[in-house]
Amino acid sequence: MVRSGHQARTEQRGLIMKNAPIQNSDESVRDKRDYTPGVFVERHNTVSADVLAALLQGEQMTGMDAVFSHNTTRLSAVVHRLEKKYGWQIDRCKVQIKTKDGRQARITGYWLSALLPGGAVIAGAAARIDKVKIARTKRNDTMRGKA
Repeated sequence: MVRSGHQARTEQRGLIMKNAPIQNSDESVRDKRDYTPGVFVERHNTVSADVLAALLQGEQMTGMDAVFSHNTTRLSAVVHRLEKKYGWQIDRCKVQIKTKDGRQARITGYWLSALLPGGAVIAGAAARIDKVKIARTKRNDTMRGKA
């Protein structure tokens, strides 16, 4: 059994994974996987485009990460939209974490594990990511009255 990159990063962050995704190195139909990427979000200055750009860059995120880095409290809805409307295959798993007061909480982590065989970048993704970052920065500055 080989640990996926997501499992290793999660363990480094001190998170305990339940039902962790497992990548079998002796998988018999590896060439039968669907590596067809979804389509990009049309508008660049949306939360959906911002979350997709982060996922395309290999980020993994939770709902709380999305609050601070993508200005949304509705990450699960954004992920659902990216899957259903735009055709992206986004992986997820429940992770158990400790809160500051010692309680255990279960959260969901999201990531794109296998964009294309060998981790190749989807054609046009880098340019799209740059456009989204510029548009989101401009929008955020306008909302804060900096522009």
